[in-house]
Amino acid sequence: MELTWIEDFLALYRTQNFTEAAAQRCTTQPAFSRRVQQLEEWLGTTLFDRTTRPVQLTVGGEEFLRRAQRMREDILDARRIAKSSQSHYPQTVRIYTTTAIAVGILPKWLKECDVLNHSILTSSTGGSLEALRQKRADQILLPWFKGDIKDTQLNYEKIAEDRLVLVEAPQVKMHTIFKNKMLSGPLLMHSPGTIFGEQIARHLSVAHITCNRQVVCESSSVETLLALVKEGFGAAWVPQSLISREIVRCAVPEKLDVPCDIMLITLKN
Repeated sequence: MELTWIEDFLALYRTQNFTEAAAQRCTTQPAFSRRVQQLEEWLGTTLFDRTTRPVQLTVGGEEFLRRAQRMREDILDARRIAKSSQSHYPQTVRIYTTTAIAVGILPKWLKECDVLNHSILTSSTGGSLEALRQKRADQILLPWFKGDIKDTQLNYEKIAEDRLVLVEAPQVKMHTIFKNKMLSGPLLMHSPGTIFGEQIARHLSVAHITCNRQVVCESSSVETLLALVKEGFGAAWVPQSLISREIVRCAVPEKLDVPCDIMLITLKN
């Protein structure tokens, strides 16, 4: 399987249109269609129902979607980590964490702990845990949500609290509305295969809260969603630690917040 095929699949899932997806992938529609067909032949199943308009995922396509998103993240993680680990500078502490924590939590924590000569590498939650288990990381910092199960071979220390908060740009009066357990308005959502995407979906499901289908964008990158919020494209759940003057909380109940702890995780001796 090629990364190109996965990117093609995700582009067609987002646009639901072969012509638009081909344009996004900078190729012709016939060439794009052949690549999608090659992926389907490799998997041995049809991923898209081409008889509908817009194009819809088949049952097999729905099953493949989450795995495709995770495979893409794992491949990009592997590339980023391989490059980041080739440093000529002396480091004593190798810290893996997510990009959101690296920006919102880590600098203050490093200053408080007076940690010197450290190497910071960003990865996904799974990539950070794998780096720790393989002893490529000395410490990792990860978000920890209610219901998460601790590994008995790891040490956990809570260093901070955070929460995913629904925010929007103050200059754009899009009036995100919450009424009768229904959230309405343009939304920017985390991809289903990401930790934030899964936790938000679980939180809303437990609270019996539904969203309208006006999803403007879906992304696995918190930074991308945050940038789109600042430009007024819609509302998104982002870590409270990343909130700046350029965005504000939506006028919705706090029960839509998704609380989490920030854990410092190390291997047990």
